[in-house]
Amino acid sequence: MKPRDYSAENQVSFIKNNVPKKQWITAGNNPCDICRANAAQGPINSSDNFISGHLHDPAHDGCECYVNAVDVALSEMTQEQQDSLIIWGKPHA
Repeated sequence: MKPRDYSAENQVSFIKNNVPKKQWITAGNNPCDICRANAAQGPINSSDNFISGHLHDPAHDGCECYVNAVDVALSEMTQEQQDSLIIWGKPHA
């Protein structure tokens, strides 16, 4: 499955499962300005677009970032919880 297909499927599951919030997670060595701005928004309603206009990741070719379902701000989560989101968010090759 292509990353864009995986991400679109995730978005559909957020809506289908009434996930209230989602958050853009930057990844890679040097996330771009678009992705950093999306991540800076924090959690947004699952049905909303990010500031870049994207409904889900990836934002561009080569984008390693992803979107996770969340119901609290990452700042309110333990590091262990944040790490589990990062592991859960990426598709397995």
